[in-house]
Amino acid sequence: MPDHQLILRHSGDFYTKARKTRLRFQQRLVHNIEDALTSEGIPFRLEKTWSRSYLETPDERAIEVLTRVFGMQSVSAAELRAWSTLDDVVRQGVEVFAASTRGRTFAVRGTRRGDVTGIPFDSLDVERALGKALLDAGAGRVRLDDPEVSAWVEMEAGTAGGPGLVRFFQEKARSWGGLPVGVEGRAVALVSGGFDSAVASWLLLKRGVELDYVFCNLGGAAHRLGVLKVMKVLADRWSYGYRPRLYEIDFQPIADELRAKVRDQHWQIILKRQMVRVAEKMALRTRRLGMVTGEAIGQVSSQTLQNLMVISQ
Repeated sequence: MPDHQLILRHSGDFYTKARKTRLRFQQRLVHNIEDALTSEGIPFRLEKTWSRSYLETPDERAIEVLTRVFGMQSVSAAELRAWSTLDDVVRQGVEVFAASTRGRTFAVRGTRRGDVTGIPFDSLDVERALGKALLDAGAGRVRLDDPEVSAWVEMEAGTAGGPGLVRFFQEKARSWGGLPVGVEGRAVALVSGGFDSAVASWLLLKRGVELDYVFCNLGGAAHRLGVLKVMKVLADRWSYGYRPRLYEIDFQPIADELRAKVRDQHWQIILKRQMVRVAEKMALRTRRLGMVTGEAIGQVSSQTLQNLMVISQ
């Protein structure tokens, strides 16, 4: 039995889905987790269950990488021990938590998993017994609401009369939740290298959409470099499970022609309208299901609601 393990909890979005859909989400999440760790050169062994996954790895980078995989709620580093009696759980819990709770407020959070009929005590028994033992060992006072330390104890019954398994952990590294990238199909995103299009793309990735990117270049090599830097962050750090494509179109000739033929108060709106048309054609050509523009209403003159209506027509 390993002595350490990472607990990967699925996003709360999973629990609102029908069984078939949830199974598809879980399969995609596992694929994305495996891609994330493999692409970062992290060795691992993954165990899958219905509501979570357990991962073993010697690499400390794994937690930081996994929190960037959409579709997970949190990641916790747990210490694994065997138990036969409640006294075993309490004794080992003191060994794990005594140092971190000394002089600090704390709460013990006990849970039972699997076939609980094989566990001859309930979670409240563990919380009371371990809480008292930690107080005797020098812990501060118990505070159930917003303690400085949460001592989590997760118990499973043994099989064939053998010892059970208990996981002790303290922190839950928060992930971003959402849906696994890929479960909601593919779309294209119109990007400029600015803040709005990057955030809009990130939000769509979080909702399970694979994105390819359309870049209308108005500034030559310098503009291209800026966009590539932003897109590389999205591709390398947030797009586990697939490989996004970037389509670049030289838009300078179009912009020059519009400046020469269109009134000053209209040319930016017409320019943006042409960009949207190009992105729309790319979406149709590549059989993508939607398009992301990253508009922020009212931020600049071309993004008033009325102008956005014109752009979208």
